[in-house]
Amino acid sequence: AHFLLKYPKYDGRGLLLAIIDHGVDISLPGLQKTSTGLPKIVDCFDFTGIGNVDTSTIRKANAENILNGLSGRKLKEDLKKKIAEETVATSKTQRKTAWKTDENKKLAQIISTEFFIDCIVWNDGKKWRTCLDTSLSKNLDEIKVLTNFRDEHEYSFIFEEISYCITIEDEGNLVKIFVSPHDHGSCVANIAAAHFPGEPKRDGLAPGAQIISMNITDQNDTEYSDSLNEAVSFTFKVKIKPY
Repeated sequence: AHFLLKYPKYDGRGLLLAIIDHGVDISLPGLQKTSTGLPKIVDCFDFTGIGNVDTSTIRKANAENILNGLSGRKLKEDLKKKIAEETVATSKTQRKTAWKTDENKKLAQIISTEFFIDCIVWNDGKKWRTCLDTSLSKNLDEIKVLTNFRDEHEYSFIFEEISYCITIEDEGNLVKIFVSPHDHGSCVANIAAAHFPGEPKRDGLAPGAQIISMNITDQNDTEYSDSLNEAVSFTFKVKIKPY
């Protein structure tokens, strides 16, 4: 902190750090902006493939704006305003998470066994976009619409508890959902480059640096050697320029 107070421009600005770990929680307050106002997290990658969802099934909404999801739920929205034809998939996800507070016990009971999330993908004429029916409310008007995180740096939450972002590939036929399965990667990212505007004592070592999140483990804390090798190779092969 004393060094940065004396040399504020030597704070890592212009550097791009790859956090190869459990993935980074994109919603944390110290990981939103750099000291120069740039997006802190540039992009997210998951080399385990556990968040990949096949979205190649095509379905259309009926005249009442009801879309039949692959989960069996009938999803309601005024789709005609923004979706001409939908690509739909269902992610069959199993979560056995240790919830942090008593308020989440009921929620944990609901999702301690397998549950289905409908994933709706469409092209708005400029970009591929998606929404995940994480509320299970059957009303898509309540769901946040996302596109590639690298493009707009937007994210949403599963049950208001777990942050996630997405990447859409293969002309809308593949959605990659990025979730941080544990907090270790986020701790590393905060130590390395967190920035809290107006609170320099809380900053990391390089508050001006940007971050790429690279997940190589699953929700059971299993690390895949192939994922680690792929992540390291990726940092050398692909040059992602800081914003």
